[in-house]
Order: sequence, then C-alpha cells, then structure tokens
Amino acid sequence: MGSALAQGLLEVDLDTLEYARARYFAAAGIPAHGGYDDPWVSVSFGPLQLPLPNIPARRKVVAQHDLHHALTGYDATLRGEAEMAAWEVASGCGLRWQPWFINLHAIAVGLVIAPRRTSRAFARGFGAQNLFGKPVNAELLARPLRAVRQELGIPPGNVPMDATRAFAFAACSAASIAMASMSVACSPLLAAGLALLGRHCEKETFRPAAPTTAGPEHEGGQRDSDPGPIGGR
Repeated sequence: MGSALAQGLLEVDLDTLEYARARYFAAAGIPAHGGYDDPWVSVSFGPLQLPLPNIPARRKVVAQHDLHHALTGYDATLRGEAEMAAWEVASGCGLRWQPWFINLHAIAVGLVIAPRRTSRAFARGFGAQNLFGKPVNAELLARPLRAVRQELGIPPGNVPMDATRAFAFAACSAASIAMASMSVACSPLLAAGLALLGRHCEKETFRPAAPTTAGPEHEGGQRDSDPGPIGGR
C-alpha cells in the first residue's frame, strides 16, 4: 500500500467500518466529526496547506470518500489521495460529476509524483464497486470491515495490470491531463470562483435560524417541536 496506515487498516478486518474510519481520521488529523459541515477545508500540497471552500458538491461525496480510505487503506497524503482518486475512478463514479472533477485532478498530480502507485491503485479498483450513491448511516458504519470489502469486491492487495486495465488507465490518464491543463489555463477564473463559493459556504453555514412566533396552537400550553435534520451529517 505504500504506507504504515494502509497496513494498519488492513489488519482490522474484524472491526467495524466506523472504527476503521475513526482510525483513518486520527492518522490524518481530521476531526472526529469529519468536518463535513465546516465552511472551509485545508488541503495539503506537500508542506503547503491550502484552504479551500467546502462547496456543496464536495459535501455530497466526501463522506463516502472517507469510507473508501478506510476500506482500501490509502492514506491522506498527496500520494495517498492520488491513489484514492485512481481507485474511485476505476471502481466507477457513475453520472456524478463531483468525484469525476475532483479525482481526475488528483490523478494528474499522481501521474507526476507517484505514477506507479497511482496505476496500481487504478488496477486494484477496476472491477470493484464503491459507496458513491449509497447513504452513510449507522447501519452501514456498524457493519464489519471485512464484510463490506467482500461485498464491494475490494481485493486485499495489488492486482496485475492486464491489457484491459492498462487501456482504461491510459484513457483515464489522458482525460486527467486534459482537465488539469484546462484548469491551469483558467486558474484566475477558477480562483475567483472558489473565493465566491467560499463566501457562499460561510453564509449558508452561519445563516441564523428564522424567528418563530407563537400562534393559536401555543395558547393551550402546547409547543411545536423541531424534529431537526433527518439522518445527521
């Protein structure tokens, strides 16, 4: 796997998925709640920490992404994220543009800093399934890690890069390079867009609750109860 964390996570097959995720969070320095509702997230680029707005598109897939880390053992370093991106693309992002956009950029980085590890992760994910589109709830988190791996068809280690996988990886690499090149060319517009999205995320996160007024139904001592969000997160 290329990291001590990967080996450690793969040794807890009998533990729950929730516990494996907690170990991943602790090793990566991620808050126990995942930071899913934070307006900003910090992304590491080697020794640099780049703050990025936690846009709604990212929030839709990051819970599943974190569980993929726990399931595969890839860590949260720059190389580990490139491996994770390659695995997710190979296992299928479907019609969800969010993981395609994020992962293709990460794969482009992986092709530069860790091409062999990135290609191995792609080969390992090819033919497997992932959790995109599935709800992250208490029932899923309580399942044994081994059972979820078997259900998704995740092999315990690297698999050979056959001709089919090699062709698919070549096509994926070409797409990632093309997308990364476009992003670099449009970087001033992208930076301005991220700044605007960051301000929007802050407003949505810290939006005050609308005041409520007592109506006739309150006069008999009854109080309307707020059921709160369903499903947490």
